[in-house]
Amino acid sequence: MNNNLPCLRSEGCTHVIDSEHSARIAVAKQLRRAGYQVRHYASISEFLMRDAIDEFGCILTEVQFSDGPDWFALLQDLSRSSNSLPVVLMSASDDVATAVKAMKLGDGLFE
Repeated sequence: MNNNLPCLRSEGCTHVIDSEHSARIAVAKQLRRAGYQVRHYASISEFLMRDAIDEFGCILTEVQFSDGPDWFALLQDLSRSSNSLPVVLMSASDDVATAVKAMKLGDGLFE
């Protein structure tokens, strides 16, 4: 499926951001099978360059990126946007400092 196709506003779009290609594709594929419209990105910079921040939907992003902006920068950009998309943070580790930082920015649940 072409990742550059726009999502229908009436249905919303799930934006998957993960630097690991296989994980990003697997999550996107499962969401599409469940009936969701999905766009995926290799980095937060790529997501921000596509001006997807104003689309209707939600964001699933990994917590740790090796380079470029991280989830913290993404949440800060979203807080300045007129359309604040809900963000689900995905992590393979249970870092307490990251959980506290996320909750202070409005993420009420960190698992």
